[in-house]
Amino acid sequence: MTDPAVAATGVAETDCPDLGPVLQRAFATGNEWFAAGLTLFERDCPTGTLDELVVKLLYHNLQVWHFEDQGRAADDERVVEAWRGGMAHNKERNVAINAIDALFVPHYRQGAEVHSESIGAITDRLTILFLKWKNYLPRCARTAAAIAGHIEELIACLRTLQQRIARGQARCLRLPRIKLYLEESSLTESPDPTRR
Repeated sequence: MTDPAVAATGVAETDCPDLGPVLQRAFATGNEWFAAGLTLFERDCPTGTLDELVVKLLYHNLQVWHFEDQGRAADDERVVEAWRGGMAHNKERNVAINAIDALFVPHYRQGAEVHSESIGAITDRLTILFLKWKNYLPRCARTAAAIAGHIEELIACLRTLQQRIARGQARCLRLPRIKLYLEESSLTESPDPTRR
């Protein structure tokens, strides 16, 4: 089965950000984390580029994954600690999704067909599927292969959406992820040129 880190290929029609190679690099970073046996760990997460935002998203999803595992403990203190840790990383995960979406807004064209799922939300799903794939790989090759297939299909959907955005034929619905634990500053939207 193809490693999802090499399955992503990109869009090159305009200056619209291309997530194909970005996902390849993020998945390669995730492979390094798994190879090193990293679970709950601190990491500086710069957010200046699309690459950095996707790695940040993958990192926070990995941390939420491990805090959820920790939350299954019988010890009440560990459960509370896991809940707090998971919430903190989930907050940062949502901030990253919103930031990824904001990078694509300048490429939306008025009158373009509206896609109901945002680029950030699709990227979030892909990073979660990558984590599932990595966790099933040593346990059940059949399930891991099915997940890898889902990743490839979702990447194909993402590529099609990116191509349509690049041609001015599609844009994503602007619904920032609003959570009670997010600060107001993380909800500030860049202007959407397709809205009046």
